[in-house]
Amino acid sequence: MDIDNILSTRLEELQQKFPTRFSKSIYVLKAVHDNVPTGWKERLIEARRKGNGQRVILIPYNIEGLHWIGILLKFETDRKIELAQLMDPVEYSDFSPEKLGNELKEIYPDTLLRWTYVEKHRDVQQSASITIKNLLKAAEEVQLTYERGTDTCSIDLKDENWQAALTTMKILFKELSSLNMQELFTLIEEADKVVYLIKDKNIILFFGITGSGKSTTIHFLAGSQMERVIVTTSPFAQSETRYITAVTVNFKDVGAFTDGSIILCDNPGFGNTHRAEFDIANAIGIVRAVKGCRSVKPVVLISYGNIA
Repeated sequence: MDIDNILSTRLEELQQKFPTRFSKSIYVLKAVHDNVPTGWKERLIEARRKGNGQRVILIPYNIEGLHWIGILLKFETDRKIELAQLMDPVEYSDFSPEKLGNELKEIYPDTLLRWTYVEKHRDVQQSASITIKNLLKAAEEVQLTYERGTDTCSIDLKDENWQAALTTMKILFKELSSLNMQELFTLIEEADKVVYLIKDKNIILFFGITGSGKSTTIHFLAGSQMERVIVTTSPFAQSETRYITAVTVNFKDVGAFTDGSIILCDNPGFGNTHRAEFDIANAIGIVRAVKGCRSVKPVVLISYGNIA
């Protein structure tokens, strides 16, 4: 299949039919085949020279003849990539993008190749047609997301609404950034360590949005020395707790007259400005913790400011 020519033809048709949805510069480069050792690097160098300024580059990539994947590069400037997405349409694929990611970083050191969710099919023979569809859809979404976000941000900046502009930029970054699978797996592994420690034990699990005081409350109950300070929270706060954590409190250590202990579990606040990796790992950690322990007593914390 002459996939790059088909992709180029489909792109031209969409640009003519929907000019506002494909208003930015989009280039389709010649397909890369994994049996050509220097093919991927050559295409990355070509991408740098193709066009200038903000633009999107689409690259089909062939694995062992039948398996096709797609790569989207969104350039912020002539030489700086803002977003690099990899789209594998084959369900249960065992393809590892490590080599592609390493070679990408050799040429663009600050760029990380990220997986992104796409339409999939179990039949590898369908991968070419699905890759074309996925690349075109991704190119459209990247442009629409960017335009909506930048328009809103421009209005906020003109009105000198700095906080709103900052929030819009963070949301835009979150939408444009695909999942960092390596970071996600690292967070899940850290959470699993805690799940192992609390297995078959009784725990108290603290819930609450970012800034509600979960970690502070656990410190207090664990006997930490507390100091009164004035803290201002905002909707832009980020959770300092990256994954579920457990603190064992011995009753005698906190002045009780009985033996025994209790396990207090903290977890990150949901819906903060961290990327999706944190929310996913947090959800997985909580589910595994609840399933593995003997009993759970949930404690929900709500800050006074959120009640008013």
